[in-house]
Amino acid sequence: MSLSTRNNYTSSTTASIPTRIKTNNISFRFAGVQDIENISTLAIETYKQTYSAALPYYTDEVLEQLFGQSFRENVLSKEINDARYQYIICEDNGKMIGYSKLEFKKDSAYLDKLYLLNEYQGKGYGQSLMQACFQSAIAHKFTTMTLNVWPENKKAINFYSKNGFQSGKVSEFFLFGKIPTGQSDMEMTCEDIRPYITCS
Repeated sequence: MSLSTRNNYTSSTTASIPTRIKTNNISFRFAGVQDIENISTLAIETYKQTYSAALPYYTDEVLEQLFGQSFRENVLSKEINDARYQYIICEDNGKMIGYSKLEFKKDSAYLDKLYLLNEYQGKGYGQSLMQACFQSAIAHKFTTMTLNVWPENKKAINFYSKNGFQSGKVSEFFLFGKIPTGQSDMEMTCEDIRPYITCS
């Protein structure tokens, strides 16, 4: 398994990351500024598919606030050029079908996002995307990875558990960091991702 490097990534860790991941018509690569619009659109669509039926506060208006124009201009455009963040996208013949987002913190790599469109789930692409995240973390000298997940998302929890993540603290989830939702957020940690890397 291999990955194409990000456009602006020029540090010595680039040499540690292979050149590309490709399986049949499915490919994975680091995102660039040319992907901002599509990441925004995909983020909204995958949130609708994942949460809207069960969590009614994820309305079209809220999703636009989270991932729309302001997100593209004020967040994504900065993060995609910041070495502390890594966006990896999954494509089917050039169509973006999934993405992940890593944030490199002091002691661990934080997996902030990992989503695939529903019709591409259950085919192993999510696992390949997880492996790409593991590779990127190792290339950045991290062996511990953390994330947060909705405790009712049993499918996601099972997926992460199979990849070495252990359940941790559960806390109240606030929309936009301040609006109570009546829902919880659970931390998960993989203390050492190295045994779970299956692709070279």
